[in-house]
Amino acid sequence: MNLSKVVPMAAVVTALITLSGGAWSEDSATGKLLPRTRPAVSVDNWSFQSALMGRTYDISIGLPLSYVAEPEKNWPAIIVVDGNRMFGMALDLTRGLSGSQEVEDLFVIGIGTPFEDGQDSWVRRRVHEFSPANEWPMTDPFGAVVKQLCEGQYQLTPAECVGGAPAFLAFIRDELLAVLHRQYRLDADKLGLFGVSAGGFFASWAVLQQGSPFHNYIISSPAMAYGDGEIFRLEASYAENHKDLKANVYMAAGMLETNSPFLEGVGKIVSGMAGFSGLLATRNYPNFRLQTEMHPGLGHSDAAAATFAIGLRRLYGK
Repeated sequence: MNLSKVVPMAAVVTALITLSGGAWSEDSATGKLLPRTRPAVSVDNWSFQSALMGRTYDISIGLPLSYVAEPEKNWPAIIVVDGNRMFGMALDLTRGLSGSQEVEDLFVIGIGTPFEDGQDSWVRRRVHEFSPANEWPMTDPFGAVVKQLCEGQYQLTPAECVGGAPAFLAFIRDELLAVLHRQYRLDADKLGLFGVSAGGFFASWAVLQQGSPFHNYIISSPAMAYGDGEIFRLEASYAENHKDLKANVYMAAGMLETNSPFLEGVGKIVSGMAGFSGLLATRNYPNFRLQTEMHPGLGHSDAAAATFAIGLRRLYGK
């Protein structure tokens, strides 16, 4: 029933003001900042306790914009391993590009530590979960920095502090994705992984793992000094034992990182990425696709958004 056709408009307005407690009374909220929940369109937020990792994660899931309208379709998905910092950016860029029909509509899934656990929990988790499980003596420059962080700030032995990459990949594959496939309509053949810095190393490492569930990788400014050359030993071993590598990879970093004493001088981000890319290019794997670029005028932090946006275009473009 249309109330405006039954009750005079003045009476409707009077009733609304009365019901709201008087919109212009002295108790009005006008001119005040009042707390409210931030609206998020088609974003699910979950807490997930991992038996494999012994940790609780915040899992944020941005659904494809057409998810409800196409109930029979399975959708591509990209997992953002550094969800605390990168989920919002990745979701906004994905929805902007998919909304303009430039890339596929897809899930964006962020994995992060609970915000209430604080900064230390976020840093410790990244150092542990994104680093390889090799015999790393930590006598190299980057290893010395990590060792000081582990023993000095966190009071942990190196064995407790690093080496979690295999378990973290198993968590994503065997625990998280197993649940998500039951809960959502994911396309298992179009899964992607996005990592930045230490997360970029993890994504690079995952490219060469036999049990990786991913087909597409967007890698920004990978900290290739993790494990003191482990990524190159792993690449050589893979090449010796395999004739093909089924993966699509987009890697990039910022030009400003080239002259950074820490990022390049210690972390080997630019030279490590170039070396890794160059080796992969020589292997001539039939089902491997690789694109590597440098972003002019950008550094470690702002290159991540450019890498993700271009990576989406290259790997999920229409």
